[in-house]
Amino acid sequence: MNKCGRLRILVLGRANAGKTTICERMCGTTDQPIVRSAMGDERGEHNIEDEISYESNPGYVFHDSRGLEAGSSSERQSLRNFIASRAGEGTLRDQLHAIWFCIPVDDGRPFLEAEQEFFAEQKIPVPVIMVFTKCEAQVLRRYKPEKTDSIGEKIQRRRKAQELADEYLNDLASLAQGSPHPPDAIVQIRGTKVYPELNHSHHANHSLAEMHKRDKSGQYCTALLKATGDCLQNDVLKNLLSCVQTSNLNLCIKWAIEDYGHRSAFQ
Repeated sequence: MNKCGRLRILVLGRANAGKTTICERMCGTTDQPIVRSAMGDERGEHNIEDEISYESNPGYVFHDSRGLEAGSSSERQSLRNFIASRAGEGTLRDQLHAIWFCIPVDDGRPFLEAEQEFFAEQKIPVPVIMVFTKCEAQVLRRYKPEKTDSIGEKIQRRRKAQELADEYLNDLASLAQGSPHPPDAIVQIRGTKVYPELNHSHHANHSLAEMHKRDKSGQYCTALLKATGDCLQNDVLKNLLSCVQTSNLNLCIKWAIEDYGHRSAFQ
């Protein structure tokens, strides 16, 4: 923690992709963020160079690229320049550690042209976790109960709607994995309207993993935390994430055991 102190995440995605909600859940707050420019002052508006943090958990530092769907070629180049520059920083504290790429799946536009180009142009030098947001919309779209349904029949309809939604999201994940430079992991974030106790995680080149129980407070994204930790490129960064995140004790224990195992193997 002393070597780095902060986990730096670039949060990408179109408008209304759920980026702010994810950052709030990770930090366990609904308070307004603190936005600081590269010069250190606080500002009401920000660009990709500005640092976004929350008083509840200053260990996370977020960067936001706004309006990805409407970005010009020069804006996309600025995004690539930012990633390359931050990935190559000499100190861990200033480096970009991971990218969360948010894709809302509540409408008929799962992948926009700008989003497809991001995974087609070049290999990204830091881990990229694709985050399917608003997944509950796909279940709601397929869940059509009748007024005369019994409780058992409603449960069956919900299960069928969930199965069909999972098939659709699996197809999207396969499409993303077929990109020239696919994401390192794919995670599904579900809201509170449908099956609030469940999250699914789909890691690169693997089938859907087991369901992850959400925290009772509903404030944290367990599957995204796990995918990020699994994708980080060295034990120093995994230890940093373990220190920064305060939402999931089980993950902290898991990473600590894995770190101990790696150290023991070299002794």
